Amino acid sequence: MEEKFKARQVWDVPSARALVRAAQMEKGQLKELGLRFVLLSALALATAYGMGRLRVGLLCVALMAAATVYRLLTLEPLAAKRLWAQWQTRCLEMELSFGAEALEARDEYWRCRYGYDSFSRFALCRGRYLLFYRKNRALIFAPESVSGGDARALEAFVREKTGLDVETVRCGGNMDTKFAFRVRYDKAAFRAMYRTSQPHARYFKKARAYYLVVALLCAAALIWMCYAQVRRGLQTSGDRTYIVFVIFLVYAIRGWRNTGSPAAVNALAEKSLKAYGAEEEYDAVFTDEEMRSLRKTSEEAMRYEALTRFVDCEGHYLLYVAPAKMHVLPKDGLVEGELPDFERFLQQKTGLALERYDP
Repeated sequence: MEEKFKARQVWDVPSARALVRAAQMEKGQLKELGLRFVLLSALALATAYGMGRLRVGLLCVALMAAATVYRLLTLEPLAAKRLWAQWQTRCLEMELSFGAEALEARDEYWRCRYGYDSFSRFALCRGRYLLFYRKNRALIFAPESVSGGDARALEAFVREKTGLDVETVRCGGNMDTKFAFRVRYDKAAFRAMYRTSQPHARYFKKARAYYLVVALLCAAALIWMCYAQVRRGLQTSGDRTYIVFVIFLVYAIRGWRNTGSPAAVNALAEKSLKAYGAEEEYDAVFTDEEMRSLRKTSEEAMRYEALTRFVDCEGHYLLYVAPAKMHVLPKDGLVEGELPDFERFLQQKTGLALERYDP
């Protein structure tokens, strides 16, 4: 079989967690936990009420609620560890060969051939690709294990053969997540970029200095022309050169006033919004270790040490990684956590002071 791409499947706990999350294997246990909590709480309250000890019943309900919350937080990792232990075989690694007509998986003891029409889903979760051939069965491999091309080329190849787009499965809402934002770009976001970007601030400063120099030169030229006219005894010479200097003076004063003004920044934001359009919405998830950007077709992770500035402007947080490169987070897009807690969390992780551009 002619191989187009190769990859390696390793059955470990991260792969098991990716499968549990993508296949939603813990969904049935969530219903079971909720039903068990309701029934046991009702039983405890009824028993305590019958014994005349309602406070004891309420205490039991509170303890069961705490136990249920803890169980919910540890549900996915425990399910993944259990699945990993249950599905261990003699060989935990498998070679995947992507051919022109089929995908072949083999290890030291086993060999299987899958036609591309047998796959029903192609997902990316927790840094793993999952090719589902049954509801809870998938071939799992990491993007960095791909050879014969990069991960993007493999995605295009699988899309061509199966008709499936890679689906990014959100990892928000698990035990690792501290904060989550739904990110979208609008005019206010572009306005905040122009107001806080250091290269744009330098450009505005240089442009204002340029306009000021032009205005001073034009004013000096007009003063000299007036002085020369006075020395000639206010005689009309027919020279209309001063009109040109007046036009340039008005132009320079207008440019000096408008450069960097709110109206100019607003015009730049509108222009950028028209040029780039409203980009697709995506999720930004913050864990103890990193920030993750989860889009439909990709997942990016960034450690907090990469950030250079933390800015609050125009109802957005801007996380700068370069003088003109940043991540934009709308405050009204917060879906998990609280804004004051997020500010303290990020300042603690990065050691950066929050720069506020709005009162």
